[in-house]
Amino acid sequence: QPPAVLTLVQAFFIEWLVHWKYCRFDLSFDSVVKYFACGFLLTTPMAVLFEGIISTLTSLIGGFVVVFIFASDDDIASEVQADPTKAIKDFVVKYQGFFVFNVFINSFVVAAMCEELVKYFGYWMVVVPDLLPQEQRVNLASRNTTDASNTEESEEDLDTNQNNQLQPRKSAVSTGNAITVAMVSVALGFACCENLIYIFVYSPPSLGMEISTLLARSLFPVHPLCAAIQSIGVCKRDLEGNRKFGLGRILSPAVLLHGSFDFVLMLAAYYQQRETIIEGNDDDGNGAGPDSEGEATKEVDLAAQLPSLIAGFVFVIIGIVYYAVESRKQSRRLMSMDNAARDQSSLLV
Repeated sequence: QPPAVLTLVQAFFIEWLVHWKYCRFDLSFDSVVKYFACGFLLTTPMAVLFEGIISTLTSLIGGFVVVFIFASDDDIASEVQADPTKAIKDFVVKYQGFFVFNVFINSFVVAAMCEELVKYFGYWMVVVPDLLPQEQRVNLASRNTTDASNTEESEEDLDTNQNNQLQPRKSAVSTGNAITVAMVSVALGFACCENLIYIFVYSPPSLGMEISTLLARSLFPVHPLCAAIQSIGVCKRDLEGNRKFGLGRILSPAVLLHGSFDFVLMLAAYYQQRETIIEGNDDDGNGAGPDSEGEATKEVDLAAQLPSLIAGFVFVIIGIVYYAVESRKQSRRLMSMDNAARDQSSLLV
């Protein structure tokens, strides 16, 4: 179907832009395929499972809170017996704080933290030769030189061992690029599968709605952007040797961006539904036919969604600027490391 094809095209285009256009010599195409497949096939089911567990727990806690509110509010308690539907609508309108807090939990805990965690561990589930520790190659070369000096090999063998010692190793800049491409590939696989789920499971069975859902999700590439932000922390820890960057510091910027983005969209959806209830335009199901007002309320109100879309776009721009600034700083530090290693190699020669 066209939406499925467009979903794949969108993911492959970003993959081509990130990997093939700028970093194709830093990470092999075979590795990119493996990371993308891991994101598509492994991390998405993990996210669905863990989000389901966390959502169940938060729903149970929220259910107890709702029961307590209903028991303490005499007006809503009496409405529950007379008209449960009206009681629920009054509850939605009256207790804004409960729903705002619920949106916050769903945005930052259920969605952002869970998804960023599975994407991070999805990156670690794949082991490829491009990202194996480089120290092994250096140790082998130095060990060959030591063995040669101890056994007094011929001059020709010594030259061979010196050449082995001087074999070019992968630079820190190239390794950092490879880590970024790998983590973005996992995120693209995850986002591609998630988009397919949103289009064919959560959206109404309409071609126009499926395409509009895809376009809305394609305008905000939050998953690959958050993965790129995560890669900065991974490079700080693994390449720059900053052991203070643990899991929390690596994930926190991505979780903050992802959670804020989801929070704005979910909060706008809640207040839009609340205004609809106040204005009496919600679908009560009072005999309205499929071609009457009940169907009209299901149409997408772009004017009402525009502020939230603009806010989401602003968060994406903030994330891009943050990544660009931090990535440029890190590239300078990695280049300094490469220059220092090159100077040290020249002194050894």
